[in-house]
Amino acid sequence: VADADLELGCGVPTDHAGLEAGQTVVDLGSGAGLDAFVARRVVGASGRVIGVDFVPEMVEKARANAQKLGVDNVAFVEGAIEDLPLGEQTADVVLSNCVLNLVPDKERAFAEMYRVLRPGGHFCVSDIVTDGALPDAVRRALSDADRAALNESGLWSVTVRGTRPDE
Repeated sequence: VADADLELGCGVPTDHAGLEAGQTVVDLGSGAGLDAFVARRVVGASGRVIGVDFVPEMVEKARANAQKLGVDNVAFVEGAIEDLPLGEQTADVVLSNCVLNLVPDKERAFAEMYRVLRPGGHFCVSDIVTDGALPDAVRRALSDADRAALNESGLWSVTVRGTRPDE
């Protein structure tokens, strides 16, 4: 993996995620770990960050970066967003930076985000957007089925934030 390809995010979800000291954060599509390390600075030593990526080379690079930085509360695991290798109600916050647009089964991805969020937890997604008129093909990228999947997953509201209801 070329160093130039290590961080290809399209935003800064950590700036908008409402992270707090002591939280557990899951970073989906963590790459070499940039967003995970930024989140770690906010959640501090009492918090925990878990990066998930399906590319083994990226997981290894992120682990090497964690070792270089000497952090022990950031872990990186290999796995698919549609089948997260994490237990239920693991996270206070789930982050995703320019990755969900690449996931073929968004319904499953949203269900997995819901599964790993603790009651009252939330997710923050930064992804490709525009303020101009979109071609029809692009406009249909978030289909009615995708909107329904978001609604049915429990990760509502689609507008900006989604919070898992307190149970």
